[in-house]
Amino acid sequence: MSDPSAQGSWQPDPSGRHQLRYWDGHAWADSVSDNGVQSNDPLGTEPPIQQYGYGYGPATYQLSSKGKRLGAALLDGLLIIVTLVIGWLIWWVLLWKKGQSPAKSILKMRVIKADTGVCVTTGEMAIRELVGKWLLGVVPLYGLIDALFVLIDERAQALHDKIAGTLVIDDPDDRFAPAL
Repeated sequence: MSDPSAQGSWQPDPSGRHQLRYWDGHAWADSVSDNGVQSNDPLGTEPPIQQYGYGYGPATYQLSSKGKRLGAALLDGLLIIVTLVIGWLIWWVLLWKKGQSPAKSILKMRVIKADTGVCVTTGEMAIRELVGKWLLGVVPLYGLIDALFVLIDERAQALHDKIAGTLVIDDPDDRFAPAL
């Protein structure tokens, strides 16, 4: 199988100014794309915020802080109560296609794949949420261990993030939002 980073492809913009930038297989091009609209923006010499990505070219994004992750969990709990559970469940499932929960949407956070830096799909989000959180949540102490992982992990990954291969990032300008 060929290495995808050796071929030309659209990747998350390492400068952080746009959603995507064209990687020609050897260097970043000036071609950028935001919500499907292409334009040109020369890549400056600004240092990246955080750099991760494994085998698909560089991906630059700001990981959500451990405190913000905790705040999102608490906000989701409050929203569950306020919306009488059923409203939150519907809202929750509708946001999966954007890699978000209701609280992550409000706090401008997004779930991305750790290996590619691209927003998770609806199916990947379903696996993360239903299997990684809820199904395994019936195991005694799983919820506590899951939450502790956020505090001790270098990339603030909960156990359900590790199972699904995801990261939670700050996405205030929707650069990592999927094209719907």
